Amino acid sequence: GAPAQRFHRAAILPGMVLAFGVGGFATFNAFVPDHSTTVGLGGSKWVFLTYSVVCLVVRIFGARLPERLGLARSVSTALVLQGAGLFTLAAIATPAGVYAGAAVIGLGTAFMYPALMAMTVNRVPEHERARVISTFTMFFEVGVAGGALLFGLVAEFTGKRGGFLGGGISALVGLWFLWRVLLPALRSRPISASEGEVVTAH
Repeated sequence: GAPAQRFHRAAILPGMVLAFGVGGFATFNAFVPDHSTTVGLGGSKWVFLTYSVVCLVVRIFGARLPERLGLARSVSTALVLQGAGLFTLAAIATPAGVYAGAAVIGLGTAFMYPALMAMTVNRVPEHERARVISTFTMFFEVGVAGGALLFGLVAEFTGKRGGFLGGGISALVGLWFLWRVLLPALRSRPISASEGEVVTAH
């Protein structure tokens, strides 16, 4: 079918926020193995385990937090935490800095995807949800590929810590995009009765 039939408009702006966030996360995934050995760790498996455990625990025990915080605040919190974790990796080149950065990034990741997904699917009727989810998840791949290419180039010239810094900036660009582009668009073009749930930050 035509692109307009394959891609759902309601997913594009939330998907762009996701791409900025995932672009930052891509630097963590790509550079932590080398960076871990640089700071004196034997490898990165315990760093990734720390990230995974934090993310899993928050997803299990904090599953209702996005609902309580409001989706806009949840996504904001996620992007701020992810940026903070990446800036920690950039600034503190020690084993403690690596573990702290991984844990904070795990917190951010746990919040980001579910809240953005809810913000997206809440905008469309039931029969359009498969297409809107398909379009939204495509931006995950866009973020991974774009982040790896762009910040890999940055890291080539500035080192891995420069790559982490770029990833942190990407998360903050996502935060700016959320508040200056996505949320105003949601308020000006309500699509469903649940729109109030989408844009409230309380």
